[in-house]
Amino acid sequence: MLISAIVEIKNNTFLAFVTCLLAFHEAAALDIINKDYVGSSFVVADDTFVTDTGSMDFYDIYIENSIDLINAGKINGDISVCDGCEVRVQNRGYINSTFNLGDNSKLTQVIHDDADITRLNVNGSYNLLVNNKNGLSLDKIMSVGRFADKIIFDDSVLVLGVPTVKLARNFMFNPEIELVGNIDVYVDSVKNISDRPILSNVSGHGVVNIYADDMDILYSIKSYIKDGSLYGTLIRETDYSKIFKNKEGEFLDYIRDTNPNDRLLTLLDSAKDINEFNRIKDKSVKLNPKNLMNPIKNINSFYMFNTFIDDTDLSIKSFSLFSDSQETYGTEVAFVNKISESIKLSMSMYGAYTAFLDDVNDFNSLTFGLSGIVNYVADNLFVNFALGGNTSSFDSGLVFYEEEIVNNPDGYSFYAIADFGKEIYSKNSIFVKPFVSFGTNVIGS
Repeated sequence: MLISAIVEIKNNTFLAFVTCLLAFHEAAALDIINKDYVGSSFVVADDTFVTDTGSMDFYDIYIENSIDLINAGKINGDISVCDGCEVRVQNRGYINSTFNLGDNSKLTQVIHDDADITRLNVNGSYNLLVNNKNGLSLDKIMSVGRFADKIIFDDSVLVLGVPTVKLARNFMFNPEIELVGNIDVYVDSVKNISDRPILSNVSGHGVVNIYADDMDILYSIKSYIKDGSLYGTLIRETDYSKIFKNKEGEFLDYIRDTNPNDRLLTLLDSAKDINEFNRIKDKSVKLNPKNLMNPIKNINSFYMFNTFIDDTDLSIKSFSLFSDSQETYGTEVAFVNKISESIKLSMSMYGAYTAFLDDVNDFNSLTFGLSGIVNYVADNLFVNFALGGNTSSFDSGLVFYEEEIVNNPDGYSFYAIADFGKEIYSKNSIFVKPFVSFGTNVIGS
């Protein structure tokens, strides 16, 4: 049963508050010792709580029933336990005693928090029961429990602060380790656990989860028992909805379900860490669909740097653009109107097909656009102004855009540029025309 003991002394000053889980016995009485008891012998018959102001100083202390003993004070004297009795001890104080166990008697040391990690002297076999959700030092527990027959970890959070090779020194008497419920183990570095034994002589059916402070988000540590020892090994996670807990992760898992051989997934799965993962992600059109417009910006740049109008009234011509990752083939129809000796106007429309392939992306697009150019020339001075826009349809498959999944999206863009310059040399079809330009190349989606 759950017993809460509040001890008050003198002027009702709050002294201690202890909450302990005690085994249920037929005798439900609880003896509270909150002052000094001194003598030659003392018999303990019921569950006993020694507060931080209490002490028991006897030559012999005899426990005659199965009880729970909670000590926050001081106990001196040899302690004998009756034959066939079960005693649970939670000690956060000082015990200068040896527990002498009778025939078929059992002693279990209970550890709920860091203050309970104390060493008991026991003449006979005994167990440690560890139950804590706030994190206890596994190193300390193994140190005080190395003489125990069994250490039971029950629904506990443990912190491993030393490499397992050093922790192994505490296994010189090799206590049995029983795992019950859910056990979380935290280590400061994956180097301290990877394929090295964390605990030896392990039994039980508990579920062990291992976490490391320096573990990359793309990895987890899988626990397993081999030849009676608990190990942890680093594994690369590919369940991205589990890793990132967002819609982007769900999108990647959806791609895996519909197209497990997807080019992007293969690259992301092979990323060694989150930094490499993010570099691939930033370059990808599926996760960063504005990258679809990069080859379209190249088409715009082509038109922005061709702002001189020839004298052909009507022209139909083809153009092409090439780079390491882009191939664009287009056709343009242009109309030219010479408004005056100084001013010419050109209007054109074009269509272009683009194939884009790099180490991350593979997609195609169809682009249709309009462009207008005005040339002004007077006294060797010239001004060229161009304005254009286009719309593109992409054969890219599924992309993730603004928290939504979109199939084969469309995009648009526009550009504007103005050139100002002067012709300073012209001879034998050689022209020198320095100029300055002001422009913008804007993409939309």
